[in-house]
Amino acid sequence: MNVEQKNNIEFKDESTELFSRLRIPWKQTKEEIWVGVSKHIQSPRVIKLQPKMAYWKLAIAAIFIVSFSLTIFMRTYTVSVNSFENKLVFNEL
Repeated sequence: MNVEQKNNIEFKDESTELFSRLRIPWKQTKEEIWVGVSKHIQSPRVIKLQPKMAYWKLAIAAIFIVSFSLTIFMRTYTVSVNSFENKLVFNEL
């Protein structure tokens, strides 16, 4: 055993002796703290969530989106066939 190991052992003994004499002044005992914690665990709060938007507002928004998209689709959709000379061969709609 070298000197460094011997010093470490002495330091461990001194530190355990020092920490064994320390006492923390608790305000409550462990049992009192667990009683308080168990009260919070046993009585959970129930929160009822309500939708923030009414269903009729959602329906109006859906109607608007569908009608807008159908309008854009009808304005841009065509079926036409062009020849190589860029002459219109067939046009539907």
